[in-house]
Amino acid sequence: MLALLLQFGWPAMFISWALGGILALLLCLVGPMPAITSFHADVTGFQGSIPLHGWLMMAGFIGAFLGLLVYPHISWHGSDTCFLDYMCIHQSDKRMMQQGIRSIGAFLAASRELRVLWSPPYLTRLWCVFELAAYRKLNPAGKIVIKPIATDIAVYMMFFWVQLASLGILASWADSDDRVSRSMRLLGVSSSTFIFLFPALAYTARKKHQEDMQLTSDLASFDVKRVKCSNDFDRECIHAAIIEWYGSLDAFSAHTRDVFRFEVIDLMQANGILPAQYIWLPLLPVASLTCEALLGLWIVGAPATSILACFMGYIVALNLLWFPAIAVLSTFAMKHGLWVRKRRCHPFILEVFAVSVLTGSLFLLRAVLAEVATANGVEWIGLWNFLALSVAGWAWGRCWRA
Repeated sequence: MLALLLQFGWPAMFISWALGGILALLLCLVGPMPAITSFHADVTGFQGSIPLHGWLMMAGFIGAFLGLLVYPHISWHGSDTCFLDYMCIHQSDKRMMQQGIRSIGAFLAASRELRVLWSPPYLTRLWCVFELAAYRKLNPAGKIVIKPIATDIAVYMMFFWVQLASLGILASWADSDDRVSRSMRLLGVSSSTFIFLFPALAYTARKKHQEDMQLTSDLASFDVKRVKCSNDFDRECIHAAIIEWYGSLDAFSAHTRDVFRFEVIDLMQANGILPAQYIWLPLLPVASLTCEALLGLWIVGAPATSILACFMGYIVALNLLWFPAIAVLSTFAMKHGLWVRKRRCHPFILEVFAVSVLTGSLFLLRAVLAEVATANGVEWIGLWNFLALSVAGWAWGRCWRA
């Protein structure tokens, strides 16, 4: 259920995050929301203390999850009708169960989409295989969507981790006029984030790649006769239906190994190494953190050039370009591995560590580049945006669909 909630509710999550942030922004501007700390800002055209409220981060976080939870109860123009096999086919009466199995083709033929929540045991379950067989045979033009459950769980984890890291960065900014002291705090927060967050994300990315490879491998060696079924009656009914549709069990196995396997590979490549929305979602807390600084500059009456410098240096170059590009590159590295002299890095734990170090270094580099650029004028900001745009273009163009 959590996986389905994210797959369909992510637009509501984006919208409600934005609405929560806008509401907090308006409340901070009109006065009732107090600042929790202050921060010494050094941007083009302005040096001085600015208030940090923290309410944008909190409202965005709460709004995002409220939107996700409320989404299923919102009426949309699209159809909300679905066929859930466990609920729609009788599970105890054998005669009615057989009728349900025989009639499932009518439901699948009328369905616009078959959504598969894939996990490694999927192709070992005869019921799952049967529904795939029926849908593709009876609804050739229908859309099959394969979504690994592990990916959705990883996105939830990343969102929470990045929210915690953003709160840590906010704390490192607090009440510090000394840049060296603030930098040491930021280094401490970044190091803690690296120790806990990046290895977990690298491991998750690696696991996802292994599951994708297992899916294609299982399809290549698929034999319906070896697929497990806990109920002999179910097995007989399903085998009979498959023979009726495909001519024989061997013909269906051959169809799955050849035609359907290549269809699945095309589907996986079309989604890239990770769906684009799943790259952007975990970065929402970082965007909220940057908006806190913009709000502080606005409240103290900083020049428009200072606010624009902060916007271009952090919101555009950092949040919209650099961060997503690094996420794509790290996922690409875990999928294809690190190679030294035509040999892949082994053991696996060493590869995870190396990718984590590389990713962490690129994240720390962004902090230095963004701070230096925003403090040193329009030329530096232009160079920083050009660099971020170049890296983003290369990452999305060369690595995302690889």
